[in-house]
Amino acid sequence: MGGVYVKSFSGLDRITEVSSIGNRSDIRHWVYMKNLIGYPLEIKCKGRIPAPNPVVKFSSERVGDTETFWTEGHPYLPDNQEYDFSHVTFVPTNLGVVGQEEIILTDFEVHCSQSGRKDNRTFNMKVSI
Repeated sequence: MGGVYVKSFSGLDRITEVSSIGNRSDIRHWVYMKNLIGYPLEIKCKGRIPAPNPVVKFSSERVGDTETFWTEGHPYLPDNQEYDFSHVTFVPTNLGVVGQEEIILTDFEVHCSQSGRKDNRTFNMKVSI
């Protein structure tokens, strides 16, 4: 959907990206978005690790989240406002070796009730141990 900026990355905060987590447990899966469409938006975001034996897993205390899946929604984001989905950290699973990468998928759904537009996108990123 035009007018929505989305960035998915691993990092300490919105500014400090970290692509290799090593043995750290403070690196988060960040999905930053900004509404530039001109209307309020409803947003749904899901993170997933598709590998059957991943080298990293998610850590979250939210009900419904698992080691390979998380979800979060934001019911009302006004125009020209930003939002971060960042409640999940990455944890190495000890199944991989240093330098091994894992693909992380982010499914992003945006709905604009005022214009009736709805769009879905999937982004991928890599994180290594």
